[in-house]
Amino acid sequence: MATSNEIMFNCFVLLLLMAFSNAQSDVLAQGQEITPGSTLISAMATFSLGFYSPSLLNNSYIAIWYQSDPLNPVWIANRNFAFPRDFGTPCLTIDGNGSLKIVPKEGTGRNEYNFSLFEVGEPTNSSAILLDNGNFVLCVLNPDGSIKRQLWQSFDHPTDTLLPGMKLGINHKTGSIWSITSRRGDYSVLSGSFTLTVNPNNTNQLLILHRGSIFWTSGNWQDGRFEFSEELSNINNQEFVFNRFSNENETFFNYSISSLFQLPNHNKGLIEVQTFLRLGNDGKLVGRNWDSKVECPYFENELFEPKNVSEVGCVGRMQHKVPECRNPPKQYSTSQRFGNMEGNGLRFGESENLTIYDCEKNCISSCDCIAFSSTNEEGTGCEMWNVGATFIPVEGGKRIIWSLEVTEGKGEKRVWLQVTIGLIVPVTSLLLCFLVYLKWKTQIIKAIRKTRRDSEHQNFLQELGIPTIMNKQRRDIRNSELQFFSFRSVVSTTNNFADNCKLGEGGFGPVYKGTLADGQEVAIKRLSRKSGQGIEEFKNEVILIAKLQHTNLVRLIGCCIHKEERLLVYEYMPNKSLDSFLFDPVRKLNLDWDKRQHIIQGIIQGLLYLHNYSRLRIVHRDLKVSNILLDGEMNAKISDFGMARIFDLTKEEANTNHIVGTYGYISPENALGGVFSLKSDVYSFGVLLLEIITARKNYDSYDAERPMNLIGYAWELWVNGRGEELIDSTLCNSDEKAKALRCIHVSLLCVQQMPVYRPTMLDVYSMIQNDSTQLPLPKPPPFFITHNSKLEVVTDKSESATQIYSSNDMSVSVMVAR
Repeated sequence: MATSNEIMFNCFVLLLLMAFSNAQSDVLAQGQEITPGSTLISAMATFSLGFYSPSLLNNSYIAIWYQSDPLNPVWIANRNFAFPRDFGTPCLTIDGNGSLKIVPKEGTGRNEYNFSLFEVGEPTNSSAILLDNGNFVLCVLNPDGSIKRQLWQSFDHPTDTLLPGMKLGINHKTGSIWSITSRRGDYSVLSGSFTLTVNPNNTNQLLILHRGSIFWTSGNWQDGRFEFSEELSNINNQEFVFNRFSNENETFFNYSISSLFQLPNHNKGLIEVQTFLRLGNDGKLVGRNWDSKVECPYFENELFEPKNVSEVGCVGRMQHKVPECRNPPKQYSTSQRFGNMEGNGLRFGESENLTIYDCEKNCISSCDCIAFSSTNEEGTGCEMWNVGATFIPVEGGKRIIWSLEVTEGKGEKRVWLQVTIGLIVPVTSLLLCFLVYLKWKTQIIKAIRKTRRDSEHQNFLQELGIPTIMNKQRRDIRNSELQFFSFRSVVSTTNNFADNCKLGEGGFGPVYKGTLADGQEVAIKRLSRKSGQGIEEFKNEVILIAKLQHTNLVRLIGCCIHKEERLLVYEYMPNKSLDSFLFDPVRKLNLDWDKRQHIIQGIIQGLLYLHNYSRLRIVHRDLKVSNILLDGEMNAKISDFGMARIFDLTKEEANTNHIVGTYGYISPENALGGVFSLKSDVYSFGVLLLEIITARKNYDSYDAERPMNLIGYAWELWVNGRGEELIDSTLCNSDEKAKALRCIHVSLLCVQQMPVYRPTMLDVYSMIQNDSTQLPLPKPPPFFITHNSKLEVVTDKSESATQIYSSNDMSVSVMVAR
């Protein structure tokens, strides 16, 4: 038998279970009560029903809210008939007759407050249930507890929020209209001034009314969409899926939620849809995320341009105009401050049910109004102040004063905009005409330049004996003497003239290594815009070297002419130029006497070909150590024919006004008189031969007291019997020294001042080749020194006591040897 303690414990547990069961119930049975602190919760725990008390208000309301958002009710039963807290404890109950009421459970208001949600005509057994769609339904029950019929539902009495399944429309039997009405203020649930409803004269439209006047229209409903509201149409995966139903009893719109916007209920593992459409106290229709679905201006001449199709339906603004005092050139804006106002003002009656939105529009419409505010703490009512009133700030104050700030400028901007547009149009037209003219002129100039360039190219090709039609072809062109490359193939060959392909820099421009499509390695010289050489030198080199074929001349494989580009394609010399060996203290060890003699013979053979055995008699005019290239077997090859000239066979010498050559190698008659001949090349060869034997640079200074070049230094040692001091120290063999001394002797014969005393290249070949040939004594050479910034040639006094200076009317191209 159970003890009294056990009985008491079991009763306590049972009471707890009953209380828990009641707290979690979705049903309000007849005789039960809902009081502050207790709620009904729908079966899936989506919605709750209970008492709600807004902040700043001393009132209570029966409300329904999403279970997860209790401070944001979606339905309020007694929004315009609040239960005052000083009336005692409110409760929602179904009385003995079956009526659904809000009454005081206790307190002073027990006989003063009685709000019926539904009053039955005769006593009945009824019960109310909170459904998972947020609908609160009162039903008549059968004796067995099953539902007999529905008496009342909250969905027929929406407030400011439209839930999925709620209706917007007309009941044709009763004439009642389903609509939602905005709140009056941010903290007030009273009915405001905006209403969303169906158009009673055209039930294919939704309307937002402001105090009974059309503020916005959705346009006609057709094929699942509203004419002026994409946001509420069934397109583009919108959140709200609207539908229209119509029969003899009713016509209405309602909506459901797209599955894309349904959220999981993690507590129940089911789908919980938390969404709504709410009409704000400023006329905005917003969604669950408070994103605006409909937003319209109030005045017609407010700066407003429709941003989307929904705003095309903003027809209400056509009925309201900003007064002239608010029109441009003045503009207005509002700002809020906490405090009070003193002075001339106007307070509207509470019966007018004004919102802060209405108050602002009234202030804008009154030219004297400078500030406005809500009359009541919850944001309802309206009070305005005119010019002369004073604002008094209150630190920590709660009342918000909205100041209407008027500034100059917007109208001026419009005037200036008109003036600016009036100026911009003709100025822009003139500018466009000018730009068209410049474009036309540029094209004409380009066409003239292209025609001139094409003419030069054709003349150039004709000089080479190549048909001009080949110049039109884009592919590489070959003839018996020369190959023409496309610029594209040259770019590809040099990897777009990459730095790692660059071999060096010459007077012509940079030189790049490349590999042709057939695998042949080539050296490509690119004419630099900074080069002193130009198209004439380029043409000269191509025309001459294309007609010259000799083993001791660098072979020109081809060339490329593309717009301003000039490129020469040579056979590749892996050992580069002679100076890279001769003047390098380490690499010159590779140049023993046999190799030097072989190089000297190669240079002589190349000059013999140019002077005597080629189809043309050619004067090179720029023979120097850097223009002697060496192939893989150290064979010497003369290069760089940009300065070369064809020499008339009937003449001994020729004149030029454009003196070219390299300082240290140029002959005196060429440097000072512009006279050149085959003996000019002989002079340059003499300098070159002296450098090969001595491994010294001609343009260095060899006297501490005066700037003396290698020629003068060699002459002084030679006449004093000290010629062996000139020989490169790496040539130690006595037989080599004898041959080297003979070469020095020949070099001094080549650099004699007067061309007539210099040997020909045939004589030079014989002198070096035949050791038994008796050599004549050389006459003193000229040697160059600088004096008073002028080029001075000092000669032997026995020949002439005259000092010859460079003439001012001739240019001397003095180039630093490479």
